[in-house]
Amino acid sequence: MNTPASEYIHKLIPESLDAVPFHSQVNWIERLVAHNVPFHLAVHKITAAKETPVEYVEMHNHSYPELNIILGDDEAFEFKVHLGTNVYQVKSPSTIWIPAGMDHFIVAVNGSGYYICIIFKESANVTYESLTGQS
Repeated sequence: MNTPASEYIHKLIPESLDAVPFHSQVNWIERLVAHNVPFHLAVHKITAAKETPVEYVEMHNHSYPELNIILGDDEAFEFKVHLGTNVYQVKSPSTIWIPAGMDHFIVAVNGSGYYICIIFKESANVTYESLTGQS
């Protein structure tokens, strides 16, 4: 019995950060998302990030845990990570685990590479809004 590839293989679709609550698009991030998978998956291709006085993500939280993966071209790929009241400088390669309900925001400040966000909600039709309680 052959299972259709569409049950296992999903194309990543371009989507603006502006479409995500608490986020704003910047010209050096290309965001790709997977739909119809049992969690929220977004891959961010970041080119030549530079720390900017305007943060492109606001503090927020989710009802579900989140895993972030940072894979850069080298160790110069760096993020500012806000977890609750703590702030960390994190360089590639790294992972960031965010428990459900923890206030957080993460912004790229230097370098190039990939930032992968996985939010663990057990549903094949996950939207960012459903994870954050936004409508």
